[in-house]
Amino acid sequence: MSVEERSESIDSLQLDILIQCFERALKMASFRWGQDPELDYKFSSWVKPWVINFGTTFRGWYWLLNLPDRKYCHRIQIFSDCIHARFAEYSEEERIKVIKCHAYSDLPTILMELAFALNSSQYKRRCHDNTYQVKDRKAELKKKIEDVLSQHCRILPYRFELYYREKFVNEISSVEFYQQLKEFTQEIHDTTNFDQPGKQDVEILFFARVAEQGVREGHFHVHFLVILDGKHHPNVHRFRTGAEELWVRITEGKGYLSDYQGAISYGRQNISNRVIHNTDSVLLGSLFESAYYLAKIGTESNQHQYLRIRPKGMDAFACSHHRK
Repeated sequence: MSVEERSESIDSLQLDILIQCFERALKMASFRWGQDPELDYKFSSWVKPWVINFGTTFRGWYWLLNLPDRKYCHRIQIFSDCIHARFAEYSEEERIKVIKCHAYSDLPTILMELAFALNSSQYKRRCHDNTYQVKDRKAELKKKIEDVLSQHCRILPYRFELYYREKFVNEISSVEFYQQLKEFTQEIHDTTNFDQPGKQDVEILFFARVAEQGVREGHFHVHFLVILDGKHHPNVHRFRTGAEELWVRITEGKGYLSDYQGAISYGRQNISNRVIHNTDSVLLGSLFESAYYLAKIGTESNQHQYLRIRPKGMDAFACSHHRK
């Protein structure tokens, strides 16, 4: 596959899965880190199949880890740090060429460093930090939605997703994805995009979103929640129509908007496109659960949806007054 044909979404997903498989195999091997005088010998024998696995996928991760101004999920970032630390003595101009020529022969050493990093207290602490970050996100969402409820007796929530059409998904870069998402977020806050003569402005009272990559293909997509004023809007038709047109225009026809309008969603009453009174505890409970979904942070490469790669400056999660 040539550089022109490479896909950030696919290559980042495949690398993340490979590193997690390596991590799981390490745990099963039960090496006695820092206690076994024969550790180097045992590891050098054990790691041989992994040198082949990482070596045969070299073109993908070599290209991925040298893209400018990117950030990676924690697992890939550790591998990237190990790669670049190994060749740190070279200038920026020489580094890519040197890595390309010598990475395969240096992989045993690089994978030893990766193994130490994955077994470190810092890595384990980062996993615990994710749990606390999810709690913080949920608390932030709860407070801001409660602020809206204290000022509006009726609200109209709407959950939707932004995707790319199948024939374009592999060509979308993380930079393009971020630029388009940022423009879309700005445009849906511009009430003139939803103008209709004699009709109340469509103003967003609250929004939250989480940007992700899929589990199977790694394709970029976004989950959104917006809240409109239920006093003035009985349904989301104007917003949905306008938002869909915006996403199609911004992506030059490559994207589409999707929503789910069934009565039940994930075992709870579906609150999307439904006017809710601020005293309706049952539907508000469903609203909070729907919002909390956006607070998640995935870590299991073959089970969870989360960003493996993103441009510097992009947050996977954003909500009202917390926008990037």
